[in-house]
Parts: sequence; C-alpha cells; structure tokens
Amino acid sequence: MPYPDFSLLHLSGHCIPITDAAPGLAYVHRAGWAEPLTEFTMRLHYMAHAGFLFQKRGGLEVVTDYTGFIGTVPLIPDVVAVNHADSSCWTANSDPAIPDVLPG
Repeated sequence: MPYPDFSLLHLSGHCIPITDAAPGLAYVHRAGWAEPLTEFTMRLHYMAHAGFLFQKRGGLEVVTDYTGFIGTVPLIPDVVAVNHADSSCWTANSDPAIPDVLPG
C-alpha cells in the first residue's frame, strides 16, 4: 500500500490531504468543539501548543497540557491535566471552577 505524501503537512487543515492521499482511510469530519456529539463518538480538538480538548457525549470535557488559558471561549472543563515536566504546559493557578486538576 503506498504511503500518503506527508509533504502536505505544512498546509492548513493538513488532516484532510493525508486522509485523501491514503487508500482506505475515512474522511476526517470537521466539526466545531461546541457541536453536539452523536452516540458512540468522542471528539479530540486541538487547542494550542500541546493542549487538546477531549469531549465525550454527555458532557465530559478533558483538557491536556493545561496552561491556565483555554482561550476566549466560555469553557470550564471537567478535568485538566497539568504537565509539570514542561514549563510551557504548566500552571500553578488553575481556575478554581475546574472540578479535577491532575498534576503531572
């Protein structure tokens, strides 16, 4: 099976060219982080730097490599993971409204 042309990675929205270039891979569905999730799905949304938002149907939201800033969106995740090994992915001042802060 031929491999995708990864030279396309510099393009904006690079997941689409990768899936289009590889036979048998399904199209990656583009959706906003606030869109409702269908049954048996979860969403992985890139936020910034090393931060990702994982969303499960029913409302559970987890942010990885939480830096103390999620952006200008009105989001209080249920869980954040703070990475103490990297000073650019860390905060000592997590929002007190976040129910679970997992220190790394």
